[in-house]
Amino acid sequence: MAKLQHLEQILAQLKQGQTWQRPRYFRDIVGCWRTLVGPQIHQNAQPHKLQDGLLWVATSSHVWAQQLLFQREVIKEKLLAQIPGLELREIRFTTKNWGEQTAPTPNSRQSSALSDRPFSFAPTEDPAERLDQIRQVAQWRLAQWSPCPRCQLPAHQASLDRWQYCSDCRRKHLAQHNQPH
Repeated sequence: MAKLQHLEQILAQLKQGQTWQRPRYFRDIVGCWRTLVGPQIHQNAQPHKLQDGLLWVATSSHVWAQQLLFQREVIKEKLLAQIPGLELREIRFTTKNWGEQTAPTPNSRQSSALSDRPFSFAPTEDPAERLDQIRQVAQWRLAQWSPCPRCQLPAHQASLDRWQYCSDCRRKHLAQHNQPH
């Protein structure tokens, strides 16, 4: 017959298992993210979920996702050094989950690392409410862009750096200069 164990012993054994450690690892990642990556990356990239050794990081734009691809091994090494026992195979960056809350973890509260975002939405099934949430995020993102010196519309910084004006003004400029006389 099996020996009876105290409930405390059983809980202690369960807590040592990998299943109970995963949410803790994700909370640890979120907790050290700002310090690990610095304030500029922190404003534009947030851990979204950790699943099977794969860390998903939501980014504010495709440009940030691309930029962080080049830094992912360095970030991975820093995370592994900072969080003992963390099993991290890969980091992937996506714009898909930007503006959403991180994946829920048992007994976790909204992290202070995520409170720097100017928006945070509860999941909704109402299409009108979801559209309003998307509109708010889009307006916030546009407010972060500088105006184009030619048309004064919000312009992506990459376009301004490359051509000194927005991509629409660039297209118009090329169309004017490529017309047959």
